[in-house]
Amino acid sequence: MIKVLMVCTGNTCRSVMAAALMQKIAEERGIGISVSSAGLAAFGGDPATSPTQQVMDAYGIDVSTHRSRRVQQPLIDESDYIFVMTEAHCRQLTAMFGEQAAAKTYVLKAYARMAEENAPTQEEKDCGEANTNTDMDIPDPFGDTVEAYRRTAEEIECAVRMIIDSWR
Repeated sequence: MIKVLMVCTGNTCRSVMAAALMQKIAEERGIGISVSSAGLAAFGGDPATSPTQQVMDAYGIDVSTHRSRRVQQPLIDESDYIFVMTEAHCRQLTAMFGEQAAAKTYVLKAYARMAEENAPTQEEKDCGEANTNTDMDIPDPFGDTVEAYRRTAEEIECAVRMIIDSWR
């Protein structure tokens, strides 16, 4: 079973959506995977934001029981892949946890792009607007509109589909 850790800043928006979407899509594709999430600056115990919950509800995913947590060494140790939302997260995680983390940490969209280039499928080619941002960072919707959260989820979903399809 593949163990994946999704990491963002506060673990209330992006990493929550990324973990939930990857778990769902992997299950739909019959891939054995365990996905968790954490934040580099999470306070611990905070729920997913209300817009995160709304957007995930639209995907048929309930994240109402989610509680944020800070990235810690045991999470790094047990993960096969660590996906971060930005280049800055990558640098920060590497600074905090060293080479062990660096060896298995990837910016989510950059890894997805690499997977797409190695084995593009029709679905990957059809990601549409969600894949038009050439910047590899996934923007933080925290404090923004539900529509901003929706766009973020679409970017994440597109990247996750590319990755899962490359693992099939």
